[in-house]
Amino acid sequence: MRIIRPTTVTDAVLTSSTVPETDYPEWAADAIYALGARVIIAASHQVFESLAAGNVGHNPLTDISDPPKWLALGATNRWRMFDERIGSVTSRAVEVDVLLQPGLINALALFGLSAGSVTITMTDGGNVVYARTVELVAPLSESSFYAYCFEPISRRTDIVVWDLPAYPGATLRVQVTQPDGTAEVGLLVVGLATHIGNAQWGGRFGIADYSRKETDEFGNWGVLERGFSKTVTLTAELPTSSLSAVHSKLAKLRATPVVWETFDGVEAGLIYGFYKSFSIVMRYATKSYCDLEIEGLT
Repeated sequence: MRIIRPTTVTDAVLTSSTVPETDYPEWAADAIYALGARVIIAASHQVFESLAAGNVGHNPLTDISDPPKWLALGATNRWRMFDERIGSVTSRAVEVDVLLQPGLINALALFGLSAGSVTITMTDGGNVVYARTVELVAPLSESSFYAYCFEPISRRTDIVVWDLPAYPGATLRVQVTQPDGTAEVGLLVVGLATHIGNAQWGGRFGIADYSRKETDEFGNWGVLERGFSKTVTLTAELPTSSLSAVHSKLAKLRATPVVWETFDGVEAGLIYGFYKSFSIVMRYATKSYCDLEIEGLT
């Protein structure tokens, strides 16, 4: 079981993106905005919606009107892939192509993908030190001739890469490509990886669904579909000699969302989120066991 501690992506880190930041017009102090009009503040990479008619002179970032004149809707299209929300996606026809200078990293994860492939390239001093293309076609649900011929093609939505070389001054290029449609990225995370322990058989995989399902007095169903998050409950084995170090490491992550790969190669166990609780049992002189309950972000 491994985690990635995220590196914050700022304007200095994101050096280039093919996604334009032109979702809506830039807010202007002398413009008059109608109820429902939307603007962006490029400096903060946010989208705002007007809550009043004849809205003039109220800066969305500093407005303290009562009632408020602006509602913050979230990040601009270019920056949604860095906003810690998997459900808010960055999208662009055919390809999303970004260049990052994140400093010292050795791992990368992508969530909420809708694409055919992802190409990752790292250069240092003009030399290519890493290059890899990940095809996103998912394995068949069963191994059979019938499934091969007739099962619909499905694609992976979440991937992780652990073998990036640790060059502190390198440039990282990530290309998410969908040749026949719109490429989408819910979240891109880069950072340093660390090992927690070895997950044991018996892990439980599920989701926390935030949709509403209700029935009226006549028994008719009404469903309001909302986001969901992945959940995993597991036990990891670790050397007793590292018990204190793991305990301290997890304690420091109590309010920090990180990437968790709970079981190698199992996409259902690849999560971006928090642990809800953990406890470590010192069962033997050489082996201890950590019980973890992890819930992802939507």
